Amino acid sequence: MASGEVLSSGGKLSRTRFIRNAVSVLVLLFSMGVTSARGDSMQIVQSLWTFRSKLEVNCTLPSWDNSSDHCSWPGITCNASGAITRIQFSGYNCSGEINEAITNITTLEKLDLSWNSIAQKFPIYLTELPNLQELDLGINNLTGELPPEIGNFTSLELL
Repeated sequence: MASGEVLSSGGKLSRTRFIRNAVSVLVLLFSMGVTSARGDSMQIVQSLWTFRSKLEVNCTLPSWDNSSDHCSWPGITCNASGAITRIQFSGYNCSGEINEAITNITTLEKLDLSWNSIAQKFPIYLTELPNLQELDLGINNLTGELPPEIGNFTSLELL
């Protein structure tokens, strides 16, 4: 075998062609990962819009520009990798509901919906948020008692 050739299952393959093929495979694998991450991000943004639409009743939350990054939207805070870590819609007097779509935002650490007019039972599904550390639902119209499932919060530090 001559220098500059690599053995393949079908015979000889030039080193240049081998490198070109290897780079193509790596680019393909990388683009599949980016597409998957982008798809996950799109699902999170859709969940955020659903959450907002159910909350925004008899109030006006700050506007969001669909063409901009969700991390730049008012009331939304993200970490360095673009994952949503905080939602803060305090003081808008919204009388909608806290929708289950929020459970898709698993990176959420802080949720502040205080000073609104949310009237519903404590949303049990919030206990499905694995990273939630702070939950402020004060000054709302929540009904009923806190359910025993409140003990399912694994990371909650402030309620």
